[in-house]
Amino acid sequence: MTITRAKLWASMGSVTLAGGALLLAGLVSAASTSSAASFPLSALAEALPPELHDVDRELRRVGLDPQSLAAAGLSAADTTALATRAITHLDAATYASLRQAMAAHGSAKAEMQRLQRLFRAGTPGDATQADLDAAVALEASTRATMEARQQDLYDAATLGLGATALARLSAIGDEDQLSYPDYFKVVNRTHAQGIALRNALNGVRIDNDLGQEPSDHHQAIIDAQLADPAINAAKAAYDANLQDIKNAWDGVFGPA
Repeated sequence: MTITRAKLWASMGSVTLAGGALLLAGLVSAASTSSAASFPLSALAEALPPELHDVDRELRRVGLDPQSLAAAGLSAADTTALATRAITHLDAATYASLRQAMAAHGSAKAEMQRLQRLFRAGTPGDATQADLDAAVALEASTRATMEARQQDLYDAATLGLGATALARLSAIGDEDQLSYPDYFKVVNRTHAQGIALRNALNGVRIDNDLGQEPSDHHQAIIDAQLADPAINAAKAAYDANLQDIKNAWDGVFGPA
């Protein structure tokens, strides 16, 4: 499974421009794709293991949460095992590597976007096209490093899951930018089809809230999706196991 670009970029919302200071301090090798050993020994010596809520947050960043696990067909026991693997993976050095990579990308992305805005406005000042090209390249290289660190976490957490669960999680990740229940996301659809499903679900919800009969058109779209065997199976697993999976998740990480 390759973590989707939309999810990774969205995850940067919590990374501040303090990443620039980290980058300048030499804690991050922008082009590095190696392990935490690439960081200065002084940084690793000072690194602390993440708190449980930190592991919870990083798992959600890569698309692993109770809802996606339920739709993928996992059990409560599977969930506890997945969470335990993630905790084991994110030791002090690995967590430092992940966070430094995210901070470096946040800084590089901000600088790239700043220069792009200046060039679009026709006011680059002292900046040259070479400066912009270098900023774009740095954003790409730091993003690749960040994605590699996040993929490492995803792979460690999902190690040993069956092919069906892995395929469902991959499909769910591919539609993470659309807001509807994860059991609908276990099949591939075009963006236009996803928008149509989202609009139909929202339309039926609004009709129900208003005490009106749902639109036949909207209901037909939803019913057609639920008739798909893969979606039907994912929904059955979701409905049967979601609460137990939430309980197992909270048992490891504490209530959200």
